Amino acid sequence: MGALLIADRLTKNFGALRVADQLCLSLHTGARHAVIGPNGAGKTGLVGLLSGTLRLDAGSILLDQRDITRLPPDARVRAGLVRSFQVTNLFPNLRVRENMFLAIAAASGQCGSIGRAAGRRADLLVATDAALDRLKLLPLAHRRLGEIAYGQQRLVELALTLALHPRMLLLDEPAAGIPGNETHLLLDAIEALPADLAFLLIDHDMQLVRRFARAITVMARGRVLAEGAPDDILSDPLVRAAYLGAGP
Repeated sequence: MGALLIADRLTKNFGALRVADQLCLSLHTGARHAVIGPNGAGKTGLVGLLSGTLRLDAGSILLDQRDITRLPPDARVRAGLVRSFQVTNLFPNLRVRENMFLAIAAASGQCGSIGRAAGRRADLLVATDAALDRLKLLPLAHRRLGEIAYGQQRLVELALTLALHPRMLLLDEPAAGIPGNETHLLLDAIEALPADLAFLLIDHDMQLVRRFARAITVMARGRVLAEGAPDDILSDPLVRAAYLGAGP
């Protein structure tokens, strides 16, 4: 089986700041892969390069053998590469159902018709409620997003990303900002993701990484420092040195 996502020699600099230095990554369908590293390693920059919010200086990105290197973010989403954000990127003054409805309308290419009464868009309404029900969010559908708990807001964001029919999901610190007594909501939802959905988890929380990752890439200064199975990586002296600020 060929790789679903191939990032080949990704390079990105902001002046003297090196975000990616000939960075390579390969993920298969159903991958559960984590990227870890000290602050400034380039982890979030990698997500930006893969999702298209950052433009590469050099290198290429293939999704299911299709070159998406020059595609804008919305085209990458339509191709099946979807990301989450460290901070919820939704509309707090709209109801949960309205947030989901707008996202599904955009994903289906029907934004131009959403000015029509929602009741006349039965197909979108059915898809909206199905997306919410998938993560048991229907009881919150009538609530304004800004009124519900932050952990529940992150669940709405995850439901939204799943409604975009991703083949590859980029999770950038998915539990960031969630109170401790709400993190189980998101973690249980991640654990229940479809087996054929590949995801790349960017995080520094080792408990989270150990729970979900089957393979780990360690970044330092925009480069791959190490890659392998979780137990091997987390016991590697080079990895420990990098986290202590003494890595290469």
